[in-house]
Amino acid sequence: MGSPVFGESNDSAIAAVRAIHGAAGPGVWAESATGEAVHAATNATKVAAIAAYGGNPNGEGAALFAKKEGTKGHAGFFVGNVFVEGNQAGAAIFGKSQANVGVWAESATGEAVHAATNAKDVAAIAAYSSNPNGEAAVIFAKKEGTKATPDSLSEMSSYKANWQ
Repeated sequence: MGSPVFGESNDSAIAAVRAIHGAAGPGVWAESATGEAVHAATNATKVAAIAAYGGNPNGEGAALFAKKEGTKGHAGFFVGNVFVEGNQAGAAIFGKSQANVGVWAESATGEAVHAATNAKDVAAIAAYSSNPNGEAAVIFAKKEGTKATPDSLSEMSSYKANWQ
């Protein structure tokens, strides 16, 4: 077994460890039998511990990809707020499941899902049932408890008047 690679730099313009691969294939390959294959930590106040950039503007691959083998655990796990900014055509977040819920949202004290749009010709929320033989409702809502605020009751009355 060879010696581990170590690099150190005190110059902000020079990486402590650098790998360049001029052909197809990974620039760095990390593998561990029982521990983290790659661990990154920073004490910086305005940069990420890991930054991934897809440098080819014509590339179709993801800048960051995670795949989890098996059915236990997750391909990604975040502790803290997650921000997603979509500037491409299509959805900023897309959830798809073969056997269960595609996207699940839950909140202890606030809205679990909030939708807003500035578009003049599309809804903030759109729901579709694509199974022509489906028998379930497109939208299902259930309120637990009996207390409703006056604002919600008046809004409900105006909606009901518009439906009839």
